[in-house]
Amino acid sequence: MKFRAGLHGTVNAVLGAVFAPLFAALAVVCGIQVSRGSDVGWSCAGGILALVSCLVMAAVLVGGVSTWRTVILTPTGLSLPGFTLRRGLYRDDVPLADIAVVELRYRSEPRNGRWQLRVVRRDATALCCDSITSSRSSAGAGGTSAMRSVDRLRVAVEDAQRRA
Repeated sequence: MKFRAGLHGTVNAVLGAVFAPLFAALAVVCGIQVSRGSDVGWSCAGGILALVSCLVMAAVLVGGVSTWRTVILTPTGLSLPGFTLRRGLYRDDVPLADIAVVELRYRSEPRNGRWQLRVVRRDATALCCDSITSSRSSAGAGGTSAMRSVDRLRVAVEDAQRRA
């Protein structure tokens, strides 16, 4: 079974898709300026900053696109997608017997608070996933598609745990 709800990350994907090529073009322009011999110092500095900015925007793009990947419930466990710069695109697989709680929890961050899928393991470690998210409102996520998806996921996990 596959689960996904919410559009968190779509803005990041759009921003990355727009600005990564722009910064890459700026780096090319800076390279052309260096090859012409005009303002070599400033062109090198601008080119380096443009390349770094391009890489940052590419990471923002991939991070945004990674939120479009689904949470997958298999007969043996739960597969949660994610993205970090260190690990790249990855999936955390949690065995059914190791899942204690499946919930939608408010993640409070400056400028980016949102409701987010949280899977708590029996050893109390938590895994969070942006594939199921809801609006920034801290008042509650009741009645949203994210809450309905998490409720269906919780019931499916509990049924699979009973069968196992």
